[in-house]
Amino acid sequence: MTVIRFDHRRYGRTKMTHLIKRDLPREFPSFSLFGVIISDIDQKDVNWDRHSFIELYYQKVRKKYLTVSLGEDPTLKLYRQFYWKVIKVDPTKQRPVSEVLARRFIRRKDLPMINPVVDIFNAVSAATGVAMCAYDFDKLAGKLTMTLSTGQETFLGIGMSRPKLLESGQLIIKDENSVVSLYPYRDANHTKITINTRNILLTADGVPGLQGHVLKDSLNETVSQILQNVGGKVTEDVKLT
Repeated sequence: MTVIRFDHRRYGRTKMTHLIKRDLPREFPSFSLFGVIISDIDQKDVNWDRHSFIELYYQKVRKKYLTVSLGEDPTLKLYRQFYWKVIKVDPTKQRPVSEVLARRFIRRKDLPMINPVVDIFNAVSAATGVAMCAYDFDKLAGKLTMTLSTGQETFLGIGMSRPKLLESGQLIIKDENSVVSLYPYRDANHTKITINTRNILLTADGVPGLQGHVLKDSLNETVSQILQNVGGKVTEDVKLT
């Protein structure tokens, strides 16, 4: 995996960029993924007003969908198209995760209470429509690669009761030991964020047609909220190459 070191002032420190290797057929549609590694978070000793935070993002989601329906949201439409046309997943049965969150927000005025980091990126995802993923960085093994499954990989995702054998041709992200994501809708159970997680890899997961600045804006908003409410420091940038 190529590593490029450079000065970056956005978060006030020298950072280096880790690249997720793109190992896909040439004809596979291109899209962007941007991420950061946030280190030294401590969710056990956090003093944040979850109620006020959730209310803030509920109002953002409510205001947004007063003027546009979920079915006509341009960002969500791009994810649905990607599901249908590229990864062959029926978005009426497996909805894009940001759409699931937005629908729940509108219906219940709340999101699942998991832990501060997950609650934060779920709220931002619901408001922006951008799919966000987070991994316990210390549970990742070596290089990350985006590729197509061969039909020999097994995967245990968050919420699954047992591992399943993947069909060939599924879009995945894997490390040097196992599959860590069915892109862009389900992450592996063993890399999920828990209350004990200290270092995270956070990504904004793009699809064809979704502009890079939309992903970066959603990512930056999430990072800002995590640093403000949970602490930690951004140590590295991550992107797909």
